[in-house]
Amino acid sequence: MEVTVEGEDISQEEFCAQAGWLDSHRQKNQKALKALSLTAETSRKADGARASVGLREKLRQRKPARKPRQPDLPKEDIKIILRPRHGLDVARTSQVLLRDCIMTAANIDPTEAEEDTVRTNNDKNIIVISSPSIERAEAYNNITTLKIKEHDHQIVAYATPPEECTKGVIHNIPSEESEEMISRSLVNKRNPTILQARRMGKTNSVVIVFEGEKVPYFVYYRGTEYRCYLHRKRHEICNTCGRLGHRADVCPAPENNICTGCGTKNPPSDHTCVPKCALCGGDHQTGDKKCQQTLPDTLHYSRREAWRRRKEP
Repeated sequence: MEVTVEGEDISQEEFCAQAGWLDSHRQKNQKALKALSLTAETSRKADGARASVGLREKLRQRKPARKPRQPDLPKEDIKIILRPRHGLDVARTSQVLLRDCIMTAANIDPTEAEEDTVRTNNDKNIIVISSPSIERAEAYNNITTLKIKEHDHQIVAYATPPEECTKGVIHNIPSEESEEMISRSLVNKRNPTILQARRMGKTNSVVIVFEGEKVPYFVYYRGTEYRCYLHRKRHEICNTCGRLGHRADVCPAPENNICTGCGTKNPPSDHTCVPKCALCGGDHQTGDKKCQQTLPDTLHYSRREAWRRRKEP
């Protein structure tokens, strides 16, 4: 029987000279394979049925495949979030096209931004830019419009807090206080771990970014003590299309009006609404404050609160 092996032809002398002690390795491997085949042949019939049953059980118990996780962005990079307006759906837009438009809007030479990463979050309908350069990060943060295929889309850009930082919240800050006043009242020597603070929309609550993983129980606001609470993320719910994961200001389908109470598409003004929460199935509107499922990190929050109590003197 002839066997064809790919490679270069060598003479018998070359073979013997180069082989050395390889023949002993080959003989040892052949004996091991022969013994293994004999053992497998002896036990094959006895174990065949049992192996088939075990395989079927494993297939039944196999968990569904998880969605591949995206690579972690460099911790030391600055992350800029772009929230598009006017119905731009990032999931249906070419990612490389988005990157080219971002470079044009930020007036950055693409060859200088080879270390920057542009990523889309299709669930939240946002664009994440990671850059090690503070200059390019500032340019991304100044973007207000993206021109994609002759259409201008308004953009709201902002930077995320640095890695290994924690957020806290204080309440009952007067509505007359400006952002500059809030920053001066908190970012000072009395609060050495505070990096930044800003108001939550038009509310009387202020979000504070702390350096490190510790959120103090109290902070000083112009010399007055304010109780500080851990910042808890909530599920983002769109009041326009009714989908979970994004807010109404970045809705990719603003023309699809869906009732957030019962889920009826394009409901008339006089329709009968029977509320049903899309998170917990309860008889209330999706995202209602009394819904326990609006806080996805309840267990994480409880553990961190317990950790805080143990660490505090």
